[in-house]
Amino acid sequence: MSDAPVAIGAKVAPEIENLFRRPEVIEGDVYDGIEPKLEPYKHQRRAVNDAVRNLKEHGYHALFMEMGTGKTKSTIDTFMSLYKDGVVSSLVIVAPKALISTWRDEELPKHLSLPVTVFTWDGRKSEKARREFADFVAAEGPVAYLVNVEAFQTIPDLMRDQFHTLTKTRPSLLVVDESSFIKSPDAARSKALVGAGRLARARMILTGTEITNSPLDLYM
Repeated sequence: MSDAPVAIGAKVAPEIENLFRRPEVIEGDVYDGIEPKLEPYKHQRRAVNDAVRNLKEHGYHALFMEMGTGKTKSTIDTFMSLYKDGVVSSLVIVAPKALISTWRDEELPKHLSLPVTVFTWDGRKSEKARREFADFVAAEGPVAYLVNVEAFQTIPDLMRDQFHTLTKTRPSLLVVDESSFIKSPDAARSKALVGAGRLARARMILTGTEITNSPLDLYM
C-alpha cells in the first residue's frame, strides 16, 4: 500500500462525473423549457419534475434532501419552470436571518438564469421604502421577496400589507427554507407563516433534517 498522501476533495474523474451528469430521460421533462445555469444531476432533475408536477396539481410540495445535494438549485429551477408556464411570477423566500444574504447575494445570482428584481424585508416604514416596494411589485419579469422567518414571531402590519399586495398583484411561490423552524403547531411564527402561505399560489418547504428528535417529531 502506498504511503503517498491522499488529496481530500480531489477532482472527480470524468467517467464518474458522467454517471451523475448524464441526462435522465423523463417524459415531459420540465428542463426542456428552461435554461438552468448549471446542468442538474439526475436526482435534482427528478426532484424538480416532481415538484413542478405537485405544485401545479396540488399547490404544495415538500423537498426533503440531504444537506449539500442541491435543494436551493432545485427550488430555483422549479420556480423558473413555473414562471415559464405562467403559474407564478414572484418568488417569496422565508429563511433564517443568517441565510437571507446567502439567498440574495449567492444563490439567486448563481442559479437563476432570468433577470430578477429582489426586495429584502427590513421593516422600514419610510416613504422611500414604500416607493421601493411599489417599484418592486411593478417591475418587469420575475421578482423575489426575501424575509427572515424570525419576523413571523409577531407578524408586523407592514409585512402583512406587503404580502397581500404582492400576492394579489403577482401569483407567488412561497418557499420556506430550513422548515424545521416552523414545525411546532403551537408556535406563533408557525401560525403566522401558515396564514401568509394561504395567500400564495403555490407553497414549498425545504429541509435536510426533516426529523430532528424522533419519528413523532411531525410537522403541523
